[in-house]
Amino acid sequence: MSAATAHRELRGHAAGAGSSETFALLPEAVRLFTGFAGLGAAAVTFGLSSNLVAAAVQEFGPTASESGSTTAASALGLVAAVIVGAWALCLLLWAIATLRNGSPVWPLLTGRLLPAAVTLQLGAIIYGLWQLPAANRTFDLSSACSVVLELAILGSVGWLRRGGDPAGWTAAEPSESAPIKAPPAGRLLAAMFAAALLVAAVATPGLAATTAGLHAVPHGEHGTHSPSLPALHDPAGHHH
Repeated sequence: MSAATAHRELRGHAAGAGSSETFALLPEAVRLFTGFAGLGAAAVTFGLSSNLVAAAVQEFGPTASESGSTTAASALGLVAAVIVGAWALCLLLWAIATLRNGSPVWPLLTGRLLPAAVTLQLGAIIYGLWQLPAANRTFDLSSACSVVLELAILGSVGWLRRGGDPAGWTAAEPSESAPIKAPPAGRLLAAMFAAALLVAAVATPGLAATTAGLHAVPHGEHGTHSPSLPALHDPAGHHH
């Protein structure tokens, strides 16, 4: 064997090792992003539940009427708040279990419940944009951010299930014939930071647009605000 041939073989082995590390890092980064997206979606959905509670409480305010329709609307709002809060809790538990397990869990949630939730939220957003009269049209930023995060979960889970790892390996079913080394800790930490940053970029404006976000005390102003509770505002969105 000539020196040139040996050099080419060594370069081939090095390239193969580098590509396997890349293959191992990509699905791991997607799994981290999926779990973080679940946490972000859960937080925003909890905020949506607080919106419904605030709207129901306003119905019983000093300017509220005593009609039976108002009472029924408030009761329906509270029921909807409980349902949305339960869905947020499911997302939170799913995200924790996914991060702990190292791969997406509970196929029923991601296969059936999550698409249904996305459909309902998209319907609510479209209704807000097209309701009559035109002065009442709003854009619910919190719901939109929640939909984006839930769609990200669906896309990531679908990519992993279709064998998104080019090496044909997933955390749930490792390959015995071609084991792949775990990605370096530094690269994994960078992937974790990037995934968290992407989720935060979507979840932060969604949380800020909720009732809880509107009442949050800005940094640097703790201890200077009035202890009395501010009046509840409508966090539905921006009027067109």
